Amino acid sequence: MDMKWGKDRYVTKKTSMAAYKKVWSGGEYVMHVKESSILLIVFVTCMYGVGMPLLFPIATLNFAIQYVAERYMSCF
Repeated sequence: MDMKWGKDRYVTKKTSMAAYKKVWSGGEYVMHVKESSILLIVFVTCMYGVGMPLLFPIATLNFAIQYVAERYMSCF
């Protein structure tokens, strides 16, 4: 009855765009925190990587872990 006796489930009398966004949008994605951590790792690696070459594979591993974790967390 709410779908006005039609086949399209998105045409309803009760659903508004604000209610839809509230239910399905999820939390706020704070980009500035993630960007600052990436810039910090790049800066420290470029600054001290010449003296300690071990920092380059560690930074690469960190970027890979951050990428996988962000992709995983954005799905939930």
